Amino acid sequence: MNTNCLQGVMCPQCGHTTDFHIVIEASVLMTDEGHDNNPHDTEWNENSGITCPRCRFQDIVDEFRHPGFFVTIETVTEASAETGEHARSGWWEPGGWLLEGADNKPPEPAFLFDPDDVDDDDHEDLDEAIVEWAIALLKREGAMHPNCEPSDDATWWGTEGNEVLDFATGETIRKSFHFHGFSIQLRRQVNACMAKED
Repeated sequence: MNTNCLQGVMCPQCGHTTDFHIVIEASVLMTDEGHDNNPHDTEWNENSGITCPRCRFQDIVDEFRHPGFFVTIETVTEASAETGEHARSGWWEPGGWLLEGADNKPPEPAFLFDPDDVDDDDHEDLDEAIVEWAIALLKREGAMHPNCEPSDDATWWGTEGNEVLDFATGETIRKSFHFHGFSIQLRRQVNACMAKED
């Protein structure tokens, strides 16, 4: 999986991650004779055009993302339950770090699908592998409750909130797993399969 300039970028059509044709803005030294062919500054963002060199699929960078899940947590103690509020809330990162506050969303999801882990013999296509990965992760984490009913259009799945963090204070935790980088079609496939498990 890429860890530098292309971190999180993946062709949603074929799973390619190595290199891409991206439309960039560049700054060059321009003279009356032309420019020096040596860009000094280059920029691209989520709305830049991108093409996969393997399958030629085209879209914008924001649509070329590894599917994954951002995770939010809310904790409740006996004292906070009496007031109907959370003791703590924020974004969860791998390793158990809590970034408190809505503005502290981490730059990358807590869980990311890695196409390099897919065995082509086990799946008909990449979409099937992504759906299977998502369902296995949600089940493993105990996230069996959608944020809406019916669950067709659920944007996240949560745990029940009965995992005890601290027996002395009675603090419990609820985790919510928010879809990221899933097409609507893939998200609905995951939701349909999760609803059957309920």
